[in-house]
Amino acid sequence: MATEEIPEGYEAPLHRSLTKPLYWGGVPRNILLLEVLIGVLGGIILKTFIVPVLAVGVHFIFRYLGTQDPYFLDVFWRGKDYESYYEP
Repeated sequence: MATEEIPEGYEAPLHRSLTKPLYWGGVPRNILLLEVLIGVLGGIILKTFIVPVLAVGVHFIFRYLGTQDPYFLDVFWRGKDYESYYEP
């Protein structure tokens, strides 16, 4: 099957940017926006510097996970639907 010729017009280029997740700063976009929101609001409302520092630490953890597996967040959200134990 791999040696068969593909007819003219049946092949289309698939760009990598259409299949890879959208990352900002090395983390998924929604996680980055949530980190920034929690860091800024926590720093303003609680008037402490520990919340923004923790947000930066969490950012680097998610960045490390994103470099290991670009789909880690999708796998995490899908895995939450499964039970940890299934009754026989």
